[in-house]
Amino acid sequence: MVDLGCSVGPNTFSVMEEILEVVKQKYQQFNHQQQGLNFSSSKELEFQVFFNDQVTNDFNTLFTTLPTKRPYFAAGVPGSFHDQLFPSSSLHLVHSSYALHWLSNLPKELVDENSPAFNRGRIHYSNTSDEVGKAYEAQFGKDMAKFLDARAKELVVGGLMVLTLLSVPNDFPCSQSVMYVLLELLGSSLMDLAKEGLISENQVDTFNIPLYSVLPNEMTKFIEANGCFSIERMEIMKTSMIDYSDNNGEVTQFTSAETITLHLRAILEVLLTKHFGSEIIDGIFDRFYKKVEELSDQLQPIYKEGGFQLILEAAGNAAKTTIHEAIEDKLDINELFFSNKSTNNGAIFRMADLGCSVGPNTFSSMGEILEVVKHKYLKFSTSPKTTLEFQVFFNDHVTNDFNTLFASLPLDKPYFAVGVPGSFHGRLFPNSSLHLVHSSYALLWLSQLPKELVDENSTAFNRGRIHYLNASNDVFKAYGAQFAKDMAMFLDARAKELVVGGLMVLTMPFAPNGVTFSRVLMCVVFHLLGSSLMDMAKEGLVNEDQVNSFNIPVYLVSQNEMKELIEVNGCFSIEKMELTKSMFDQSQIISTQTTTMHLRAAVEVLLTKHFGSEIIDELFDRFHKKIEDISDQLQHIHKEGGFQIILVLKRK
Repeated sequence: MVDLGCSVGPNTFSVMEEILEVVKQKYQQFNHQQQGLNFSSSKELEFQVFFNDQVTNDFNTLFTTLPTKRPYFAAGVPGSFHDQLFPSSSLHLVHSSYALHWLSNLPKELVDENSPAFNRGRIHYSNTSDEVGKAYEAQFGKDMAKFLDARAKELVVGGLMVLTLLSVPNDFPCSQSVMYVLLELLGSSLMDLAKEGLISENQVDTFNIPLYSVLPNEMTKFIEANGCFSIERMEIMKTSMIDYSDNNGEVTQFTSAETITLHLRAILEVLLTKHFGSEIIDGIFDRFYKKVEELSDQLQPIYKEGGFQLILEAAGNAAKTTIHEAIEDKLDINELFFSNKSTNNGAIFRMADLGCSVGPNTFSSMGEILEVVKHKYLKFSTSPKTTLEFQVFFNDHVTNDFNTLFASLPLDKPYFAVGVPGSFHGRLFPNSSLHLVHSSYALLWLSQLPKELVDENSTAFNRGRIHYLNASNDVFKAYGAQFAKDMAMFLDARAKELVVGGLMVLTMPFAPNGVTFSRVLMCVVFHLLGSSLMDMAKEGLVNEDQVNSFNIPVYLVSQNEMKELIEVNGCFSIEKMELTKSMFDQSQIISTQTTTMHLRAAVEVLLTKHFGSEIIDELFDRFHKKIEDISDQLQHIHKEGGFQIILVLKRK
């Protein structure tokens, strides 16, 4: 299910969880009834909840405030709900509350002086000409047509859509509607500012609030014109702006002018600031507040009787080549889409990039894989009318900058994009919901550091070092044991989420069997960074205990280890395990400055969290000098000591 226009919570979380509980209860009741008929299912119902809003929404805040014990798999979907956001027949329930009354854009004629719909001196269609009202209605009609067309494609047959939005009853006078009256007062405040010369009258004439309160008979007309939905329920309800009432329901206190002003400012400040600038915002709402205060007695009955809502229920390198060839050879399109065993609902291919960061690499990787899959699908498809749709899930920790990720999504992307916050060492998706999992240079990061590394009484205490190069064997074993735990969790989760025959493509740096760590570029770089920290400790710039309690949570797995971990899991066949040189171009000389920049980008957040930001510049200056001193050795290691493993696994 999806909440369209979710904003940042917490309302969206409570609403979706309440809906979830109703669905869950109905599922259990039906399942219980079927037991006597021997038709009951032993499967527990799983829930995937998509939270949608515009790409400018603060998804970072949304994801970091997700309930920790939520009974669903959460994902964020950036984009306008006036367009298609999901693959065909992929949703069971759509919810939207107080979002659909916002127009996708304002009718151009409202600001055209030559048009009869030119809305001079006003910012809404309350108390204005019929032409202005018709222009608003026409735009809402276009938006609603697009919205319904998109949802008709996305919802399964029998799926429900529950919509709540601002409305007024048929034939109800606009002068008695709360929203109309408040917007009229706001427009009047702006015109006062224009008369005082604080803003220009032209600025007011070119500003309109993109909000439309639909009538029930209009909504019926739009739905019937679409033809894909039956109206199961349409109810118009009052929304009272009352703060308190006594036990008998008698009003004891109405919403104050201050509260009204705060609410309206929260809703409209961004729009007003964008058009008029931030300097006059306080002045606008000071004047608005005074107008509301002056009309307090007249406004009280409107607060009580004039608010309505409508509730509607309607049903390019060696690694890249290897990966592409593996998908072409090993992905069984026939089994997934065309065989009798296929459980795929429609021609939808779902894939995930785990540990995606913020792009652009994730977008290019997913786009290239998509093209390979699409090409293979077309070879098997006998119906040119059946188009393969793609849904791509971009995953990373909740602390990832999803705002940047979503804002940089390709505009012409050939897939439906979804953001999934959370650790890939745990479950992220429902059972058998993915066809392909991709992860590049993410699995080397441990979920946590072994505690014994910072325990002075342990043989694995890593004194004076921040990684396992030149450390004791016990330190290395502690790293290896943690990686094994993480990998077991990762494989268990993916085994549940991938369909039978689905592929997993993993790329990570590794240490070849028998190669010493002193010949592995990443290990050498970490060793030099640790040496720089110890130099600073000796000079009293950092505490030595701080260095002893800091370790880089990165492990380079060997080929033998990886093979053993996969075999222990037992759910995957190894279709390909190829060892290649790393992604760097070995024909080029690596500069010490580039190495320093790359390392700083990778570990600065970790270092700042542990040591503070004050020492970062000094630390990397020292690191840069150390690699300058061994530049010749570094070139040889760069050329010979960068390795990566490409794994292609198939779900048995």
